[in-house]
Formats: sequence, structure tokens, C-alpha cells
Amino acid sequence: MWLLKKDGSWLPIDSSELITANRVTPESFDGDLEHIAQTGQSVIISFSGPHDGRGFSFAKRLKQFAPELKLIASGGLTPDHARLCFQTGFDEILLSEELVVRQSASAWQTAVEMSVDKTYVEGKVHSNIPSIWQERALAQSIATNE
Repeated sequence: MWLLKKDGSWLPIDSSELITANRVTPESFDGDLEHIAQTGQSVIISFSGPHDGRGFSFAKRLKQFAPELKLIASGGLTPDHARLCFQTGFDEILLSEELVVRQSASAWQTAVEMSVDKTYVEGKVHSNIPSIWQERALAQSIATNE
């Protein structure tokens, strides 16, 4: 397991280090923020999949209610979610070995280091790497010409 921090740094972690963290899923949340805030200093919010954004809303509300809590995102995330995790109040992202291998550590780090404008609009600054929008347009034109 790995922890990805806001600054893009990585820490290997033994899952036993998170034993005291309160684990919550958006679907199990009953609306009682105070109860969750009292349960400990760390809260792991598990995402059921990459298309479920409830964890972001939940994290934002929880961080506003109890800013001292350490919020950790886990579960069905992709590198595209990394920046949004940190913007909505998460302090760290817990990544399984499987996620790091499947999506590469560099993809996660780039997602944290690169601003949204640079990733989606301009591509990587001072390089020949196209933005996501440019890549999609190119793929569409190739598919249309086939």
C-alpha cells in the first residue's frame, strides 16, 4: 500500500498503520458528521468506483465541519481524481499495489503536480506532449478517417 500526499510525495505504508482510522463509505453515511468527527483523527473515505463522486462531496462537508481531521481517499480512484481529492479536503490518497501497477506511479504524481489547466487545456509546458483535449481530437480524427 502507498500513500500519495498533496505535494506528490509517496510513502510506502503497512495497512496495520491505518488500523485506528475510521473507515466510511458515502453510502453508509447517515448524516451524522459529529459522530464521525469524534471517532478519531483519521477518516478513510472509500470510493466504490471511478464514477461515484459522492466521496468528494462527503469529504468537503466533513473537512468544513472538522478541519483537524485527516481525510484519506481510497478505493476506486484514477489519477484524474487525485487533484480533485486534494481540492475537496483529502490530505492523502491510499493506493493499493494493484492501482499503482495498473496506472503507474508516474501517472499519479503527474496528476498531482500538473495543474488542471495544463493537463486539460495546454498539455505539458515546454514539451511536445499534447493536452488531453488535443489527444482526444486526434483520436477522433484518426477514427473518422479509418
